[in-house]
Amino acid sequence: MEGGSDSPPATETHRALREVDGPAVLALDAATTRDYPGSVATAHQALTAHSAAPTAKRWGFGVFDVDEQLVAMTVIELEGNRADVDFTVVARHRRRQGLATSVNAGSLLALARHGVTLVRTGGSDENRGILATNASLGFHVDEHWITLAAPAR
Repeated sequence: MEGGSDSPPATETHRALREVDGPAVLALDAATTRDYPGSVATAHQALTAHSAAPTAKRWGFGVFDVDEQLVAMTVIELEGNRADVDFTVVARHRRRQGLATSVNAGSLLALARHGVTLVRTGGSDENRGILATNASLGFHVDEHWITLAAPAR
């Protein structure tokens, strides 16, 4: 039935980010840059037009909503058969809906098809959401970082 009540609901699109997505990547990054918890070890540098562009060694994956707005993304650095998740972010109005898990799961499948055998990621203890996402995808904690600071005067 075309257009009737039996039509499947509209869904998000999950895919690799392309150079043409630069404005959407920059917009989502700008809207969320101050949301990253933690300190030096988990700090996020705002993206530039150059750093937002995918390369052979820096891949991005995104979730686009039914209006084709980028609502979640993850960026990964590749080095041979190893990869390191640089960051994952979800638009504020779409958090707690499983999009971080979804975009990361898709990226892991793409990395595996590319021959990547080791993927590292991180997260601040202050960000329980990304820690839960990482655990649900099979990541395990192999190191802890602490940040020391001089006492306030």
